[in-house]
Amino acid sequence: MTDNVDNPPIWDLEQYSVGEVRRRRAEARAADPKEGTDDTITQEDDGDWLAPAKEKRRPRFVESGEVFWVAFTGGLLCIVTLGFYRFWLVTRLRKVFANSIRVDGDPIEYTGSGWEKMIGFLIAITMLAIYLGIANVLLLFAGIASFDAASLFTPFSLIALAPFLFWARYRGQRYIMGRLRWRGIRFGLTPGAWGYMLRSLLWSIPTIVTLGLLYPYQHFCQSRYITNRTHFGNIRCEQRGSWLGLMAYWIWLYIAAGMLFLFGWGLAEEMRLGEQGIGVLIAVLWPIMLLVVALLFMNYQIGAFRYLWDNRVIGKTEVNNDLSTGGVIWAYIKGSFLTSMLSFGVTLLFGGLIVGGGFALTSALFGGWDAVQRAMDVDFVESIEAGNGPPVELLWKLAPLWISLMFAYFFAFVVYYAFTQSLITQPIIRLKVEGTTLINPNLLMKAQQRKEDKAGEAGGFADALGVDVGAGFG
Repeated sequence: MTDNVDNPPIWDLEQYSVGEVRRRRAEARAADPKEGTDDTITQEDDGDWLAPAKEKRRPRFVESGEVFWVAFTGGLLCIVTLGFYRFWLVTRLRKVFANSIRVDGDPIEYTGSGWEKMIGFLIAITMLAIYLGIANVLLLFAGIASFDAASLFTPFSLIALAPFLFWARYRGQRYIMGRLRWRGIRFGLTPGAWGYMLRSLLWSIPTIVTLGLLYPYQHFCQSRYITNRTHFGNIRCEQRGSWLGLMAYWIWLYIAAGMLFLFGWGLAEEMRLGEQGIGVLIAVLWPIMLLVVALLFMNYQIGAFRYLWDNRVIGKTEVNNDLSTGGVIWAYIKGSFLTSMLSFGVTLLFGGLIVGGGFALTSALFGGWDAVQRAMDVDFVESIEAGNGPPVELLWKLAPLWISLMFAYFFAFVVYYAFTQSLITQPIIRLKVEGTTLINPNLLMKAQQRKEDKAGEAGGFADALGVDVGAGFG
């Protein structure tokens, strides 16, 4: 597949011929009588090739057992490299997830690199440090003589950084889109981080004023801004629909909160509880309320994802989505249970072996475990009481034990992360991908290559500020 801007890729036009379309539809009908019932074939305006009318294609996600081992080995390397390998870990996972997505039989490609992410992150934290330094110096010279300026540094820094969370999120999304390809054609997100930041600040005002009630308006506007600047080659995407479509899911959070409040208040009145009794009632209802809010918020996230994708177009190719809320919640619950059980078992087994090895080596250095106990009870205590601090020689001999305990601690996190990626993140991505339907995907064959987006800091600001979408593309 050529990557030259001046030479568009050669598409397999045979797959859109009348005979091939009818053959695929016959296969679809044989597999599912509801599929492929429309045999109408239409001709494009340019008359160059025939294409099916309203041809529907569902992307497929091929789950890979590679995810666990990539996450596990990468996590271990993160321990050894004191966290620096995480840039390569995220990049490797993104490549695995992207290559698992098959659209019309061809995989999505992710072409980012760990070096890009590491250098971008270092650039980002350097620039943020300079920015915060200048901001705090200006605070000192602002003439706040009657206040303790030092005590204002932390809240002022948080306020100063808040607008850049939006800016960094857009930059991070732009980097990812610029590193995705399908059939050799790049995706891309046009520059617009500053516009996204300023508009997001304005869109946040109704959310703040209404105590979060109008958050769907902010969410929809932000999604529309990003989608309308997203391209596949030279084909632009478009977000349709209305923010009220998201409100249909969000409003249930407030309805549930109101019902729980009225129920608790009515129960307190009926039982004539005093202040202490009301406190007990709140303590009882609080966990229930948290569970209800968590489930309804998850319902909103799933519903918003489904609605937004169900109202998007890529050029003239329509996108539909029928993601199942119950399917995602069940995948999350099942994955969380399996992750917890398997992580506990693996950590107990291998973590025990690691710590046991540390104990055995330490015992050998001291000449027996009784000698270790005597050294801790006598030498260590006497050295501390004499004001000399912990004896260096004793600490060196205890090093294998401390190192094994520390490694076992981090090993538990690595195992949990690996199972999370393979048993939670991957199945949910599969549900999102396979819940999508492309209507007339053949129209995407007209896409021409776009120039490579360098995206200099490689989403480093999003990583540094904690708004990076992570390995699963968000």
